[in-house]
Amino acid sequence: MDTEVCRYLSENNGCDQTCVASLCPQTCGKCSLTCYECASIDMPEHCRDRVMCDGHKESCIAVESHIFNFKEGYKLGCVAKQNCKDLLAMHIEGVCCDSNFCNGNYVPSTTLIQPTSTVVPTTASAQSQLGLPTGCKPSFEHECPLRFIRKGQSCYFFGQHARTMHDARNVCKYFCTRLVIISSKRENLAISQLLSQQRHQANRYWLDAYRNSSSFSGPWHWRSTGDILRRQTYSHWRPGSHDQTKPDGEHCASIGKAESGDSDNGYYWDRRSCTIHAPAICEYPLGHEP
Repeated sequence: MDTEVCRYLSENNGCDQTCVASLCPQTCGKCSLTCYECASIDMPEHCRDRVMCDGHKESCIAVESHIFNFKEGYKLGCVAKQNCKDLLAMHIEGVCCDSNFCNGNYVPSTTLIQPTSTVVPTTASAQSQLGLPTGCKPSFEHECPLRFIRKGQSCYFFGQHARTMHDARNVCKYFCTRLVIISSKRENLAISQLLSQQRHQANRYWLDAYRNSSSFSGPWHWRSTGDILRRQTYSHWRPGSHDQTKPDGEHCASIGKAESGDSDNGYYWDRRSCTIHAPAICEYPLGHEP
């Protein structure tokens, strides 16, 4: 409402109160915007709670979020216009809009778009051979799953949250992918370059390499495919890292920054305890050998 009451309140510093500014948006110079607001809900259209926002400074937003057990969900509300743009620039699925209740109309992209220039592994046998979760189809954006970056014949996702090895594998499974398998010097250098470009770069990231035995002295292998890292197989361990056999549980592998002055060879691999926390690198090979 914008009446004599509003004018009286504004003349007596009433607009300094949030409730008055919401009731008298024109008089108080606060063009109101009403958005749906839910901290976590399965679909935006199911959200029914409402919040009044400052239409001059804020937008309605609906963005993808992850709730318990990585189940997909969505967060709705209002947020500063610039923050809204920054979130979507990070390739988070969602929408920013500036009309009343517009975020409740957002329909997430769930259609699988098959790329035309690559062969995507969709059969169970092809997925199993590449170490991908079977019976799972990621949502595509052009030639890669959503929020993945293509480099060579694979798509990569670089996590921002540090997790145990077990939880990092679950993150990749959530995207219908697996932890990264590095099979050549070219791929190691490509991943090193992508890591150096990450906005929030961690000291180390999880690889799919794993060593399993009671004394942690067994051979290293790629966990998703079962392939053993033999002498003729490409690897880029930090000198001496993978040969040590301490009974300390360090039977998982990570990739981390190269030694000073050795950046030409890319980032090194290290053995680590599976219980430390590091972000995941997930890989989706485009129908080729990993």
